[in-house]
Amino acid sequence: MQAALMLRSKQRIARNKLRRQRLGGRNEIPSHIAPPCLEIPPFPQYPPTQAEFAHIKIKQYMIHISYMCGLTI
Repeated sequence: MQAALMLRSKQRIARNKLRRQRLGGRNEIPSHIAPPCLEIPPFPQYPPTQAEFAHIKIKQYMIHISYMCGLTI
């Protein structure tokens, strides 16, 4: 029974991978590899100078990183 479930899950993974490739999706890269277009800037100053604006600074930082790499949030 466990072998059948394992085979079924492997087939599902292969099917999804083929579907992604047919739709023109990009291949997945490992999570520990940074994209080559991203030069990682230094972290913002912590603790922030004004605590009430900390969430705004973090959001701006994330938008900056996503813009540099061409991603959307």
